[in-house]
Amino acid sequence: MKRALALILALVLVICLLAACGAMSKEELVGTWSGEWDFNGYHWNEELTLKANGTYVEKNYRDGKYYDTETGTYELDGSTLRCYENGNQGGPITKYKVSSSTLKSGDVVLRKVG
Repeated sequence: MKRALALILALVLVICLLAACGAMSKEELVGTWSGEWDFNGYHWNEELTLKANGTYVEKNYRDGKYYDTETGTYELDGSTLRCYENGNQGGPITKYKVSSSTLKSGDVVLRKVG
């Protein structure tokens, strides 16, 4: 019985450590993230700047030319980053999966550049 309990506790500890790997704090997210991808025949570049006050600015470029800018607020919930366009939590949301070095939303992968 003690052996089984020790094994279960060790397994729980390993799972918790693995879950914590790659987790980032809000402070570590602050800065500029950048990525590029192809979609619907266009080449896109995104520059996402996360500010310490919980706001963001996202600039998008299509085929090397400025396309648009989006602003809003963001929150970090575990390994999920949610960006609320125009700061409206009832409006459009972009969700990113946060790892130790990337933000990923579908095929879009952003890496920290500053």
